[in-house]
Amino acid sequence: MSASYFRTLIGYNRWAWGKVLDQVEKLSQEQYEAAQFNFGSVRSTLLHISQTEANYLARQTGSEAPARRSEETHPTVKDLRALWEQQFDDQQAFGATLTDDMVGQEFSWTAPNGQPASGRRDLALAQLINHSTQHRAESAMAITEFGHSPGDLDVFLYVREHGASQ
Repeated sequence: MSASYFRTLIGYNRWAWGKVLDQVEKLSQEQYEAAQFNFGSVRSTLLHISQTEANYLARQTGSEAPARRSEETHPTVKDLRALWEQQFDDQQAFGATLTDDMVGQEFSWTAPNGQPASGRRDLALAQLINHSTQHRAESAMAITEFGHSPGDLDVFLYVREHGASQ
């Protein structure tokens, strides 16, 4: 794996989530909060994945995990969208620092249970993207059921529009 591969996927992640979040903004507050999906509601699913992506990135950068996100701290789509936009900026900034050598290296972090952990950076980055893909698909299905499909989310569409990262 190369650094440019992961920079492309980080850009794709932002683009695809942007398409989903654009449609989430069209939901009523009642639809946004409706507890009928995998993580309860569209809101709780988006909070879960936002928290998880932020935690994965904190591991990569050696930072502390961010404060717990909740429905109380981010009650509206607007609140959550602002959080995501900062998160996307942080991911892209990290991606800009990646080198091919870094991608294959082992790195260490402190696990949620307080124990030291380590793993390969490429696999951890793949987990960040793949975990997002799962929940993005679930979120897209949920908002489509409310009549607001985000459309096609294929990586090839992103690359056609934006090109692959260098």
